[in-house]
Order: sequence, then C-alpha cells, then structure tokens
Amino acid sequence: MNCTEACKDGNYGPGCVNNCSGHCLGDVLCNKQTGHCDTGCKPGYTGDLCDTACDRGYFGNQCKELCSKNCLNEKCSHIDGVCKNGCKDGHIGERCNESCQPGYFGRKCSGICSHRCISTCRFTDGSCICNHGWMGSNCSEECLQYYGENCQIPCSEYCVNRTCDRFNGSCLAGCKGGAYGEKCDQDIKDNLQRR
Repeated sequence: MNCTEACKDGNYGPGCVNNCSGHCLGDVLCNKQTGHCDTGCKPGYTGDLCDTACDRGYFGNQCKELCSKNCLNEKCSHIDGVCKNGCKDGHIGERCNESCQPGYFGRKCSGICSHRCISTCRFTDGSCICNHGWMGSNCSEECLQYYGENCQIPCSEYCVNRTCDRFNGSCLAGCKGGAYGEKCDQDIKDNLQRR
C-alpha cells in the first residue's frame, strides 16, 4: 500500500490496521485518517472514536439521559434506557416510568389491593388504611381488643376481658367495675352524682 491510497471503508490510521467502532451517528464511516466519528456518535456511545458505552445509569444521545430510578438495580440499556432487569415494585413500562393503575400494586402491578382498604392502596407494596374492624399492611387481620379504622381505638378497660365489637367498640361480654353503656364508658357513680 502506498501513501496515496486511502484505507478501505471501516479501517483507519497508519497502515489501515485499525477498525472503526461502527457507532458513528447515521452509520457514517469513521474518518479514515483519525478514526473519529465526524458526525457524532450513535445513542449509547461517547468519545472521539465512539467506542465507549455510556457509564452505568446513563443512556442515549451523548450519554446525557439518566436511567429511571425505578429500574431494578438502576441498570438500563445504555442505548435506549430500557430497564434490562425489569422494574421495582409498583412500576411498569420499558423504562419503568409508569406507576400501577389505582387498585393494583407490586411486581409488574400484579397485586390487587384489598377490598378492605378505605381507599386505594399504595402502588408499591399494597399497604393502605383499613376499613373499620381490620388491620395489617393488607387489611387481612381482624381487630383484637381494638376497633375502628386500622384498629386504632382500644376497647374500654371496663369491657369484660377487654373484648369489644371490632367495628363499633360495643362491649361483647358486658361491663365490669360499675361501668355501663354500650361501650362500658359510663360510670354509675357519675350518673348518681348528677341526680
């Protein structure tokens, strides 16, 4: 090869022994002298030779776009941002940039919110505020010695065995200690003093 002959397409440099990266924008061939991509790099690649993939967590044109924080392991395709390992719980879509529809939660939005939730559940783990009489992250546990939303109100200490209706708090086995009323929350002594 003499000095006046150009390198074959796809090769560059002295003696034409170097191969172009193949990542020049628009599939343009690299510069036959330097190997540089004079038109720029395809999405997902950077550097003068367009031979370096984007750093982890970045993708796209000039590697300036961030992978979604909802990708599992925060890893996405350096070219188009598609989450290679899937999405964190509560997220869907190729780039994991969509949340579950109301009423659904979890991995691939495959979980269905409990019908015992007051409103829709959290899209990541299905937790919610429970209807009266229920508690737990998915409202599957019945109240015990408590009642109301999320079982937050304790049964009266004057209920026998501290047992009450888990929905409205009325004492199930009667009252003790001189208390009376549906919830054993009235005192006979107070009632006598008012007369």
